Amino acid sequence: MGILQEQTMVVQSCRYRHPVLGQVKVTVRANSSKISARWVGSEIQVNIPPMLPVKTYDDFIAKYQDRLALMRPKQYFFIGQHIESPDISISIVESPKVATVAVSVNKAKSALPGPTSYTLSVGTALLANGIGTPSVQSLINQNVIACAIHSAKSIVIDQARASAKRIGRAPLGWLIKDSKRALGKCSSSGIITLSPRLIFMPRELREFVICHEIAHLSELNHSPAFHSLCNSYLGGREKELSLMAKKYKFPVF
Repeated sequence: MGILQEQTMVVQSCRYRHPVLGQVKVTVRANSSKISARWVGSEIQVNIPPMLPVKTYDDFIAKYQDRLALMRPKQYFFIGQHIESPDISISIVESPKVATVAVSVNKAKSALPGPTSYTLSVGTALLANGIGTPSVQSLINQNVIACAIHSAKSIVIDQARASAKRIGRAPLGWLIKDSKRALGKCSSSGIITLSPRLIFMPRELREFVICHEIAHLSELNHSPAFHSLCNSYLGGREKELSLMAKKYKFPVF
């Protein structure tokens, strides 16, 4: 494999293209004791322990490549798609007028009650190898998230402030920052960071995440006291909403 350091014969962090799996990202993790693999969008990410021999890596991929290929996620984005939620609407169209991807806000529609409306134009030249290629899917994903950030800075933050006022708590500040791993985070200093991906969720699930983080202002762990507090903020629906949030499928990766 051209991605490996043949001199030491151990696998290094890298990206390469596999004939069956397509784009693969390999990451050496100091705290890993075994190989693990998962799909993130159209790319498969493989975490490996330090000093992993080439043969061990090759044997793992050869053994599991067919099973991993069957687990490949469906294509997220396509031309003519409309991503709809109560607070945001995104249309994906093809355009020969743009080089890569361009986003525009449909101001006339967005001025009316209802979701903020965006058009995401994908350049015709970019589609030469198909919209399903990892690079195009990733680029569209980045722009869809950019739309989410634009809307979340007002809509999600406004909801969060209203919830904090209702509960009677005052965080030091609110931030919007994208993260694949967490929908919210509360710092020890009292700053709450929320994911723009919340804009796609139903309002009640968004409220669950917001109240979860507000509860961390008092309890910086997930102790029984924390869950009791969070449950009181949510009118006794913490477990129900937590389960619903875990099952929610986002239109982005």
